[in-house]
Amino acid sequence: MMFFNPLLCSLACIVFIGSASTANIPKPDEMTIPLSKKTGKCSKCSSLTQTNIVFILADDMGYNDVGYHGMEGMSAIQTPTIDRLADQGVKLENYYVQPSCSPTRGQLMLGRYQIHTGLQSGVIVVGDDRCLPSTETSVAQRLQSLGYNTSMVGKWHLGMSRKNCLPTRWGFESFFGYLGGSHDYYTHKTHFTRGGALDLGIDLQENEHPASRVYDGIHSTLIFTKKAEEVIEKHNPIRPLFLYLAYQTPHLPMQSLLKYTTPYNDVIANPHRHIYAGMIGMLDEGIYNVTEALKRTGLWDNTVIIFSSDNGGSRWFGSNWPLRGEKGTLWEGGIKAAGFVHSPLLPDRIRGTVSRELMHVSDWYPTLVEGIAGGDASADEKRLDGFNMWNTIRNGASSPREEILVNIDPLLPYAQLSYTDAVILTLHPHPLDTFDPRNHAAIIQNGWKLVTGDPSVTGRSDLWHPPPESGLDVNLNRLYCSSPDDVIQLYNLNADPYETCNVASWPWAFNKVYELLDRLKEHERTSVPAIPAGLDPRSNPALYGGYWKPWLD
Repeated sequence: MMFFNPLLCSLACIVFIGSASTANIPKPDEMTIPLSKKTGKCSKCSSLTQTNIVFILADDMGYNDVGYHGMEGMSAIQTPTIDRLADQGVKLENYYVQPSCSPTRGQLMLGRYQIHTGLQSGVIVVGDDRCLPSTETSVAQRLQSLGYNTSMVGKWHLGMSRKNCLPTRWGFESFFGYLGGSHDYYTHKTHFTRGGALDLGIDLQENEHPASRVYDGIHSTLIFTKKAEEVIEKHNPIRPLFLYLAYQTPHLPMQSLLKYTTPYNDVIANPHRHIYAGMIGMLDEGIYNVTEALKRTGLWDNTVIIFSSDNGGSRWFGSNWPLRGEKGTLWEGGIKAAGFVHSPLLPDRIRGTVSRELMHVSDWYPTLVEGIAGGDASADEKRLDGFNMWNTIRNGASSPREEILVNIDPLLPYAQLSYTDAVILTLHPHPLDTFDPRNHAAIIQNGWKLVTGDPSVTGRSDLWHPPPESGLDVNLNRLYCSSPDDVIQLYNLNADPYETCNVASWPWAFNKVYELLDRLKEHERTSVPAIPAGLDPRSNPALYGGYWKPWLD
């Protein structure tokens, strides 16, 4: 099997937008930001010209589905805006997210691993009574306390059973978008199946109420782009801006306007990927329009843009090639994302560079609050699992992070140990006091990755899938150095970034296996109980005029 080595880049997109020139800043007594009586400056902020932040998140976009990766990964999909911003910024080529939607979004919002919030199992679907734990503080709340105007447009996917679950209760002063996770792009309806019954309803919200029906029949990518432009155009530069733009695109269902799929008519024959390519074209154009709005309003020069996907793409239409696996798996194709940071504020010597320093989605919380907004994150440090990466991004410094706990999910069924697994455990110095490898878990540390249990839940693929248009004929059933029966799997990512050779059973690697199993046990001891999904029939939108809404208060 031949693997191509595309640029490793993350899909997390944040735009940091600064305030206007100091000539436009009103006198202290006209400010709404809390000011120090002694200095006349914001008492909670680093300065009155704080950088604005716009975070752009794509949904289920494959690692190989950005142009600057796809050129080497044999993908035909083109993303000229994303490529230009990435090429002129800092590409994050060792950047990790979570395998699926809610887990990534929760860690972005809270800066904490899932095991510390009780949300370590699955995603939060509509009708599920879970949401972010009320004991936490979100990055939007912290930025709001630093004087930021905070707005969200797009997909929330972090709970809706109570009003206290909504974005407007988590620090966003305005919200327009979806509360759930998977919607028709035109009707804005979503559903879940409960006991054979289909609960179907509209889930397009404005702040805490259903949005106007004037949006019926309009593709959500167009709506969300326009709403983001409105946020930017209406923004009062007295305060810095935090805009979280979480596109639904290119998540299922496959729906695109014809004008965006036409360029691929003679290039991509696979019907699902053909539509998917058009959806990414809509996303790329939307990002272009947002950047133009920033320039029109004079915010561009004090703006940082960060772009990220929430997880890997699905093998049925997306491509994570040459990485192994797909969305919903612990393999690199499920958790390694394309991402970059772009800003006129970056030093000239940093623009156009590639960072291969280890980074995780939980790092954005302290990076935004402390690194970019200039806030004091010392009060957060003990509870946060993320690190402030701004010095790494802006100055090319070494990453303060050496390890990523991908997850430990205690609610998934145990995997069956193989004979090889039993031998490895038997030789452990303290086999009864280490992590149970039958659990679904993964950890990355100093270039090593340990995967335990079943890494591919709900029937997801653990193979390699080149894009259909590449014409590559790959033996997808060939697992180099690996047995599909082994649940203890160790990979040297520096030498084997595509996870082709499980070295856990090699005697020289036993100590590394034991070290990482023990480290998983340490993390497990700090975890809180996982909250199981609770699908509540009282959520049925038929009870509320055909709309999804908080149903428990």
